[in-house]
Amino acid sequence: MTVFNVPDPIPTITAALAMAGPNDTIRIAPGTFPEALVIGAGKDGIRIIGSGVNKTILEGNNALNTAFDITGSQLVTIECLTVQNYTNDGIEINTNSNILKNLLVTGNGAEGVHITSGGTHNLIMDVESSGNNNDGIDIDTNFNYCINCIVKDNGFDGFSITADCNFIYNNTAQGNGDGIFTTSTATDNLFINNCLISNTDSGLDAEGDGNLIYCNQAIGNTNFGFEIEENNLVLGNKAAKNGTDGIMAADLSSGTDNRILKNKIIQNMMNGINITGIDSIIDNNCVVDNTLAGILLSATSDSNGVRSNCLEGNNPDIQDDGGPANVIDENICETSVPDGLCENCGFNSIKTKGRFFPPHFK
Repeated sequence: MTVFNVPDPIPTITAALAMAGPNDTIRIAPGTFPEALVIGAGKDGIRIIGSGVNKTILEGNNALNTAFDITGSQLVTIECLTVQNYTNDGIEINTNSNILKNLLVTGNGAEGVHITSGGTHNLIMDVESSGNNNDGIDIDTNFNYCINCIVKDNGFDGFSITADCNFIYNNTAQGNGDGIFTTSTATDNLFINNCLISNTDSGLDAEGDGNLIYCNQAIGNTNFGFEIEENNLVLGNKAAKNGTDGIMAADLSSGTDNRILKNKIIQNMMNGINITGIDSIIDNNCVVDNTLAGILLSATSDSNGVRSNCLEGNNPDIQDDGGPANVIDENICETSVPDGLCENCGFNSIKTKGRFFPPHFK
């Protein structure tokens, strides 16, 4: 293994990359480097390491195309630097098993980071992608991992995902369009422990099916907290102070076979949980102080189970406008339309008692 140091004695990153072979390291001192790099064949396993974010800066000057285009090698590591002001993507990955970490990617003309349909099993960790014209991080293929990233103030979505089986964990998405958006082709993705704040559309809009949405927070988004289609598991999330519904399970043509369990749904501007489809389970949720219904079974809904939820301060707590096969049992609440859907059971306020879950939630 050889270590190449830029700019002394190697004057440019481009020159060091040309000299480097598999598993070599390029270390870059503090400074600004107006370069666009294509990492082609014969560079498997190389590391490109800056001296830190805002110390080593790859500068596009709104003239260069892409800072790093990984096209022909895999197992490439890029870390500890800033990528800014490129006309296209900041970083584009077209191969497998690469690592991006400890980066700032900002002010680029398209995506901040783009994993194309040619790349799987890539890791993006501790990366901030902000102020890019399109998406913060765009994932167009299966089996990639985004961990501890910040995507904020991007022109389109924070995360845009068009493929399957990606792992999106412990990230923050703020001030984008959707915090996280998936197309209808994106299925079986894992969204765990993400914070989705003040996005101008929804916190998470999952148009694909079969996703795990676990332990996320969607707070203060303009549209829905969580918008889902079919066969999703929505477990242990918090949706608060969003501009429309906390959780929206979409229309009759989809919106089916969802499991919505043990979520906290608080102070949303419309409904807490809005079910418009069929064959879903809504159990053990805490739904408090939403402007309209706590749980709304819309006119197109049918064959849903709404059981053992705890509701208070909604208008009403439960509203069933749906079909005759909806089942509503053992919900602790005060008001319903039609009357008689609540089981008060000596109701103690979950607000004044300072608790959000009755014993069976724990």
